[in-house]
Amino acid sequence: MADDDGGANTYSATVTVSAAPPTEQPTPALCYAEGAQSWQDFAQGRQKNGKPVQASRSNPALALGLPQRNDTVNFVSLGFGGSLTLRFANPIVNDGTGKADIRVWETSFGDARRSWSRYPEAVKLYASADGVNWTLLGQTTDKDQAYDLVLPQAQYLKLVDVSNWAKFGPIGDGFDLDAVEVLSGCIRP
Repeated sequence: MADDDGGANTYSATVTVSAAPPTEQPTPALCYAEGAQSWQDFAQGRQKNGKPVQASRSNPALALGLPQRNDTVNFVSLGFGGSLTLRFANPIVNDGTGKADIRVWETSFGDARRSWSRYPEAVKLYASADGVNWTLLGQTTDKDQAYDLVLPQAQYLKLVDVSNWAKFGPIGDGFDLDAVEVLSGCIRP
């Protein structure tokens, strides 16, 4: 570059480029959003009136992923006496504290404020490491029930409807499963 008196000026600079620090990736919802990865052995029960459960409430894939906790049809009805087995991509771990490791999310479609005592949909929850040998973790006594995993780990959860059909109207269809949340994490490969 020429300056005012016709001479040339030279500039030099050293520029150091360093790699930007890695950005932290958000922790995936381990065994929660992608944890209940698949369903197996769906044996849907019926409505109280003996008819099949509505087709819109009969897709077991709607029990996978995060709970929506709203009034859209994003759940599966087990039907009275029905059952559903969920398989997790990675084994759920018992954190050993005696606190809840798993939460089952029921949906109160159309009335989220309705008390469980007025509409007592109920399930028994079983856990298994191998999908063959099952351990009962308990039965719901309220909506969105939490359970302690008494096994060291489990890759399968089975939900069996035990709702008292006498407490429902003619089109009652048992427990409506929104999702299963794993509270303690899982074993990552």
